[in-house]
Amino acid sequence: MSTLASLFRQNALIQKMQQSKGSTLVELQAYIQNHPQLDGSEYSERTFFRDVKKIRTAHKIDIDYDRKNNIHCITTPTDELNIKALESFEMLNALLGEENFSEYILFSNRRPQGIQYFQQLLEAIKTHKIVKFDYREFYEDKVDNCTVEPYALKEFKGRWYLLAKNLSDDKIARFGLHKMSTVDTKPKTFKYPTGFDPKQLFRNCFGIMLPDEKDEVEQVILSFDTQQGKYVKDYPLHESQKEIIDNDEEYRIALNVYIKFDFIMEILSYGEDVEVIAPESLKTEVQKRYSNAKQLYD
Repeated sequence: MSTLASLFRQNALIQKMQQSKGSTLVELQAYIQNHPQLDGSEYSERTFFRDVKKIRTAHKIDIDYDRKNNIHCITTPTDELNIKALESFEMLNALLGEENFSEYILFSNRRPQGIQYFQQLLEAIKTHKIVKFDYREFYEDKVDNCTVEPYALKEFKGRWYLLAKNLSDDKIARFGLHKMSTVDTKPKTFKYPTGFDPKQLFRNCFGIMLPDEKDEVEQVILSFDTQQGKYVKDYPLHESQKEIIDNDEEYRIALNVYIKFDFIMEILSYGEDVEVIAPESLKTEVQKRYSNAKQLYD
């Protein structure tokens, strides 16, 4: 069996395990042998345990045997990176399984830019290599030549950003991959800063904008109508989101975030379906922007 077919089979096995609290070996064998995107070959016990070992190595997912209940189940906590990788692989699997999908799968015309540098930057992060690139901000005509220590990659709304220390001022900054060109990895290495945690840095950020020294985390209280509230409940704005009210008239939440431009734009995107309850400074800012927008049409 080809390597690609083995990957499809292992992905199908993971999906089956995620959908249930556990399955017997016989149930798993039947599932794989009858899977519509696999070739129907016999799925032996030996092959199953080989797949379990490969899944542990490749995806860091442990599948263990519960002797008491005679079932096999996933015992590894859910990891965001694993979920993203499996979702991407499942889409690839589906697309490769169709001879002609262009008539019934619609892709966005707004294709992400800069993704061609993703692998190169990821390798530079892993090997602690200095990176140089040209960088153009949308609001500036000039192109900056940046030399950085790359620390992490972060995705936000379909675009990827590099978190790095700019060696021109020794400050941590984020750089959009879609604004980069002529990316060059240098042989010179750097020492990763002790105790630096990119996840902690973005913990109270809504999107990709980093806080300034003067910024403080604020509690934001938002009130949505019931229809919009269903969406916000299913797709939370931020990991700190907590429900305050959830009834037939209102869905109210509290968040602990830095109030930056990207968060304000997100609030404005909900239009009349959201009301800012607190803090007063955010409420005033939103009112001001609505007032300015109204003047464009008066």
